[in-house]
Amino acid sequence: PTAYIKEFGSQSDFILALSHLMDEKKANTYEKEILQTKLPIVLDNGLFENGTPESMETLLEKAVRIGATHVFAPDKLFDSVGTEKSLRKMIRFMEESEHEKLPGLAAVVQADNVEDYMSQLLSFNANPSVSLIGLSILSIPKSFAEKIGKHDIVQSRVALLREMCDLHQKKGIQWKNCHMLGLGDSYYDVLFAHLNCPWVVSNDTSSAFWNAVQGKRLLGGYCEVAGGKTKVHVDFNYKNLDKKGALLAQENINSVRDMFIKK
Repeated sequence: PTAYIKEFGSQSDFILALSHLMDEKKANTYEKEILQTKLPIVLDNGLFENGTPESMETLLEKAVRIGATHVFAPDKLFDSVGTEKSLRKMIRFMEESEHEKLPGLAAVVQADNVEDYMSQLLSFNANPSVSLIGLSILSIPKSFAEKIGKHDIVQSRVALLREMCDLHQKKGIQWKNCHMLGLGDSYYDVLFAHLNCPWVVSNDTSSAFWNAVQGKRLLGGYCEVAGGKTKVHVDFNYKNLDKKGALLAQENINSVRDMFIKK
């Protein structure tokens, strides 16, 4: 939430900015708060929050205005063909842009089965215009559900990461930088990536903070969410955190830090 970016969001290594929280023409409170952190910024396209991505025109304008390192191209949920078409349009649009300094282009892999997912992942990895690949908590569980026997964010993403490791080791594929979008019931997949997949460079999640708002603690060696990930969607206008909630949020953040330091 905007009100807690300074206290809690600023403890991150970077900021995943949400385009739908920014105004089109000028900086609002949210934009000012993320800029005041002085952290690198990656601009997301709003698909996860709104069900449809923002237009490439306003995305690029916002990305340039905030000096984003990367901007996620518009994608289409579970639709690899539509996502590929949107990416090509974004590439052409950026090539024709008159902006002097452009952000790097990030692309989220979209599919509803393993074959299409891996095909698009390899395609994006070979595309010289793509500099960051997004690994989603929506398309990966749907694509890998049959393979792992259930719909599970953490386990499906680990299954994908294992396949990427195999392709790297057996076929010498050098993966581009990847970003893990969101989190499931624990940090196990993020930790697996940290230990085995140097190409996975970042993850965005409000888990440590927002689960604390719901009274949930991150527990154990994998920072599992007590009782499972909250089903309450983040309220970006939330301002009612009490002292107990603030202490729990900080404890959760510290637990995540400690987990990676120990590993």
